[in-house]
Amino acid sequence: MEENDIGVVKMLSSCGLLKTCNCEMKRKRKKVKLADKTDLKKIYDKYATLDVEGGKCMSDFDFFVKFLCWLPENGHNKRTLEMFRNSFENKNYLTLEEFEQFEEQASSVDILYRLPFHIFSKGSPEGLSYTDFVRTLENTNLKCDVEADFIQFYFGKDCSKLVQLSEFPQFLKDLSAESAKSAFKACDIENSGYISAENFCKIILCINQALPEPVKESIQEMTCNCKMLGGLESGYDVHRVSFGHFSAFNNILKNIDTIKIVYLAICGGNKKVEVSKEDFMSQSQIMTSLTPLEVDILFKLCSLFHEKGLSGPWRGSLPVDWRVVEDVEIADHQCQITFSDLEVISPTARSDRSDEVEEKDSLVNVQQLTSNQYQVIQLLESFYRFTLGSVAGAVGATTVYPVDLVKTRMQNQRTSSYLSETLYKNSWDCFRKVLNHEGFLGLYRGLLPQLVGVSPEKAIKLTMNDLVRGNLKDEMTGNLPLWGEIIAGGCAGASQVMFTNPLEIVKIRLQVAGEISSGSKVSALKVVKDLGLAGLYKGSAACFLRDIPFSGIFFPAYAHFKDYFADSSGQNSPLSLLTAGGLAGIPAAFLVTPADVIKTRLQVKARHNQTSYLGVRDAASKIYGEEGIRAFWKGSVARMCRSSPQFGVTLLAYELLQKVFYVDFSKPGRQDSISHSCKPHADHIGGFRVASSILPDMEKKLGLVFHKHDN
Repeated sequence: MEENDIGVVKMLSSCGLLKTCNCEMKRKRKKVKLADKTDLKKIYDKYATLDVEGGKCMSDFDFFVKFLCWLPENGHNKRTLEMFRNSFENKNYLTLEEFEQFEEQASSVDILYRLPFHIFSKGSPEGLSYTDFVRTLENTNLKCDVEADFIQFYFGKDCSKLVQLSEFPQFLKDLSAESAKSAFKACDIENSGYISAENFCKIILCINQALPEPVKESIQEMTCNCKMLGGLESGYDVHRVSFGHFSAFNNILKNIDTIKIVYLAICGGNKKVEVSKEDFMSQSQIMTSLTPLEVDILFKLCSLFHEKGLSGPWRGSLPVDWRVVEDVEIADHQCQITFSDLEVISPTARSDRSDEVEEKDSLVNVQQLTSNQYQVIQLLESFYRFTLGSVAGAVGATTVYPVDLVKTRMQNQRTSSYLSETLYKNSWDCFRKVLNHEGFLGLYRGLLPQLVGVSPEKAIKLTMNDLVRGNLKDEMTGNLPLWGEIIAGGCAGASQVMFTNPLEIVKIRLQVAGEISSGSKVSALKVVKDLGLAGLYKGSAACFLRDIPFSGIFFPAYAHFKDYFADSSGQNSPLSLLTAGGLAGIPAAFLVTPADVIKTRLQVKARHNQTSYLGVRDAASKIYGEEGIRAFWKGSVARMCRSSPQFGVTLLAYELLQKVFYVDFSKPGRQDSISHSCKPHADHIGGFRVASSILPDMEKKLGLVFHKHDN
């Protein structure tokens, strides 16, 4: 193997695009589990409305329109329905046996090509004839010159040759390219090698109907800025587009998945790295056949996305009049792209075909609910996240509670001219003395109120963080800017104080009560009774000062650490989740220690000869005056040892619980930009879950769009 080839292999392996370990070859594509015959019979009977020989059968309308939802019920194209029907021996109904066979065939790996082959060939086992091809092509978005060499190559000079299933995938690929050429030729009446920018836009949108709406709008925008389409530097007429530019532009849209692979190879799988045109050009020459013109058009198109706020540094933050952005700012970024730019052109499917991506079954099929039902489900979602957060919070708090007790006692320990000796020398000395004098259970003094309060505390924090992150995410790319992560974390921290403060003051007073061996036994109920409702919120200002910045630091750090430790497929192991949570907790816990010290001093009941505090400012002033700046960092090590593993364990438990009790709460009715309504529903079981996505896949991956409406 040559040196350049070895370099390519290493780059592909580093980002998970190429597996070099033999054991990886054993990983097989997940096979679709076929539905039970009894369940299929029930579904068949549910949709069967046509009387055939004394029994009920599924009509072509029942199957393709009502069941698969490939065509709209009202105003559907009858010619297209007829073509779909022709793939089943030209009958207007489907027997139960054929229904079961279709479910089995839908799970095959070549169904994406096998089905259109049967539609074009009218189900003929002999192959696709020229006559059937021409008749079927008339009802699609693709056009072809019947006198083109392409026709003779596949059907012969006298058009008597049949195209077989084995060569049909290549036939479709060549047909797409030939359709683009034919459309260009039809618009180039003078045979000048140019077409108008308006015709360019019409052709591109016609042969690429699966493009997202923002991309279509951007292409229309480019027709108004012909400088991006033509090439002034080469002396072209900017009011027209050459065939070279047209072909390059079309190739970019057709090969966007290959472009994504090039990008990931350059950045090692990190989707947020900015890649320059020079670096992309260099890597594309090694891995693909992309031309310099295609790369240049790609970067121009992405720069337009930046200007419109669809991706890049201004995504989602521009005013309606996006042209107010300074040209100088745009110039600084238009020569660099990130993965989000490519996602605008071809968004990664949220859940792709089930035979390609392992998909977790949701406990509740939210996607099939009506709008009114979904409002109820939103309430259930809050309860769901609240419950999981409660369990996860209790697990995390119990795990590190002894460290929390040591931290509290160290922070409450006063050093001044009145007290020449301290009870504890350091955190380890505190832990040892508690264990010796109060026993093992002394390390868990105050745990019960902690568990009572930590469940709603952690639950509301995790729930609020998830909800705010979801509302601040870019709806197109699903990305969340750093400022959005910080705001979501801060909101989560602020929302928990109503639970945190009463919990903290009761817990702290119980934790320090063990230091007085001769005192009366203190219970949580007695502490609450002594404090009263207003007293439970003593020190709440300091609690806000601690919890808001803590969560504002922790949650963004955790999200980025989790991405960093994810494997090449984007999945996290339990160990990586625990590590991410632990590392994120270190800076968050350490940096807010001063606020935690002030809160502890305010909430502990001052003893004889101990300084008492009136508020946050008074406490900060007296602590600094009596004990110096170092007093604000007391217990910082113990706090990091407690908060870091606690949140690591809590979030690990939370995410594992989400995986075990998975529910997809994404909003129903969100339409894909590809097909009108081809979405799986409750009756799409087994292989029919795959069948529901075949038509959108044909449109997106093959560029083949059948006319769905009468007009």
